[in-house]
Amino acid sequence: MSSVHVADAAVGYLQQECGVEQLGCCGVEQLGCVGFCWGGRAVHACLVARKDFKCGVAFYAYGIGSKDDEKLGLLNAPGLFIFGEKDPVVPLEQVETLKTELKKSCKVDYHVTVYEGMPHGFAHRKKEENDKDASAIDGARLEMLKWLEKYM
Repeated sequence: MSSVHVADAAVGYLQQECGVEQLGCCGVEQLGCVGFCWGGRAVHACLVARKDFKCGVAFYAYGIGSKDDEKLGLLNAPGLFIFGEKDPVVPLEQVETLKTELKKSCKVDYHVTVYEGMPHGFAHRKKEENDKDASAIDGARLEMLKWLEKYM
């Protein structure tokens, strides 16, 4: 599925199920997007193919980083990309391809963070008491909040 199709599917869902066009009457002036795994892919697709969003945060975005994606680095709004170093779903090779393409082509602010030793899904799982991954979980969540605050 191309980035345009993914973005259109994501925004179409928001329009149909959530009445996103109606948010203006409630005082909402800006939209950002956050997604995890396939949702992270949808965030990237929305930032590439649409101009509806002020910024986006993609966690362990499955399926991006393909060398065949000629629009990989062409974001329309600032994007934060968060990955785990030990993610078997999103290999570091894909993360490096994303970084290379963003550096080469991107004209808006972006940042890519890889959390050392972290697996797929680390930032959105429940944090346990005395969790050895607490600093990475908290760090990724705080990074997301700061990004959204900066651009929205």
